[in-house]
Amino acid sequence: MRTFILPSILSVMLMAGCTEIQTGGEDPIPVDKPNAGSEKEPETPDAPPAEPEITEFPEDAPPLEFISYFRKSNADIEALKNLNKVSLDINKAIASNAGKVIPQYNGNYSFSPVSATMCLGLIANSLDSPKNEEIAKLLGSDNIDELSNLITRLLQYLPSPTNEVDLKLTNSIWYSDFYTISDDFRKKMAYNFATSIYRRNFYSASTIDEINAWASRNTNGMINSVIDEIPAFCNLMWYNALFFQGNWDNKFDVKQTKNENFFGSLKTSNIPMMRQENLMPYSKTQELHMTSIPFGGYSYMFDIIMPINPANKDFWKNLDYETYQQLLGAGHMVIVNIIMPRLSVNNRIALSDILIDMGFPVHELTFNSTGITGMFPIESIGIGQSCAFEVDEEGAKAAAVTGGLATSDGKEHPEPERVEMRVDRPFVYLIRERTTGAIVMMGHISNL
Repeated sequence: MRTFILPSILSVMLMAGCTEIQTGGEDPIPVDKPNAGSEKEPETPDAPPAEPEITEFPEDAPPLEFISYFRKSNADIEALKNLNKVSLDINKAIASNAGKVIPQYNGNYSFSPVSATMCLGLIANSLDSPKNEEIAKLLGSDNIDELSNLITRLLQYLPSPTNEVDLKLTNSIWYSDFYTISDDFRKKMAYNFATSIYRRNFYSASTIDEINAWASRNTNGMINSVIDEIPAFCNLMWYNALFFQGNWDNKFDVKQTKNENFFGSLKTSNIPMMRQENLMPYSKTQELHMTSIPFGGYSYMFDIIMPINPANKDFWKNLDYETYQQLLGAGHMVIVNIIMPRLSVNNRIALSDILIDMGFPVHELTFNSTGITGMFPIESIGIGQSCAFEVDEEGAKAAAVTGGLATSDGKEHPEPERVEMRVDRPFVYLIRERTTGAIVMMGHISNL
């Protein structure tokens, strides 16, 4: 049996982690969450909070307890590094197959590794062994328990309800009213992953409207539609919604914005280009250079990667984990005169075939762990992603919905170096959380 692509389902991909992403060139700016100093010493990851007594299981799951400190064991460091590598591998596959997996592809795309990880984690925790273990290994974890623990802690840590950065992650599972799901499964998904579970009529148009309304509500209106129809014999759906909004630590002066040429792969456009000169991390290798624009609080960074030689048109298709780590490790603080465009990108990505090629299981899938009665044979799981991304003088906004569905059938310093980063031709961008290395969004911009 082969999993087929369902282009109407949206999805955003995997989250990534590095080892310690405190690059040599970045200032040692604290990355704990607000009020971290006033909190008690955090509990170790191996001692989760006592599980609350749950006597009823409402559809809408309560949020997880927020943690302001992400303590990384050696196992965490390795799992985050592996997850980051998987994220870059998936992005390479998207770049190499963009014309096939992105409808109406025009040279630009966005992809969310974090959202994809969350969605695949929901699927893994719904599947029985050994298929759940196969997904865990696909995402760089040794086993399903390691993956689940990592996802739970990221759900607790990554959301940033501050004045400068706002990140929200929301999970849901939808299943056909032909079946029932056990209270044990509801409890597991609510307690570990804050996942709301909805039993609905999959033959009703109102269910499609409700799913799209859920996506819009949880992406602050940036993504209003993730599904046009529920395919015949669809029985189970998983969704993760991500919303990110960050204000630059130093905003661009709108008075400095003026129209300049952007030399795209298909055309040259005269568009508004923003400008600022500031102290930022900067690095370069023999072929690439990168600067990182901090969001307020320095917990998140906006990385821009470009080729040094403008003739290197395919650099973005070859960007891998090792190259990205080399750029991060070579960072040093310089005064960067950056000229970059305002951006607005919307796209969908069909991820099924890419994931299958990487090892996503497609045969003998069962969901006995969910307690579903009236068990159905699984013909396939389709996975897709929808993304929206915007950049202006104030900051950046990003949203993604990843979906999967199962169907049957102060001292004096030397004067810093000065460089110019003119982002007037194709480039790669990443939004990265500094402590975990989680990649919230990444993509390639080729034509504006």
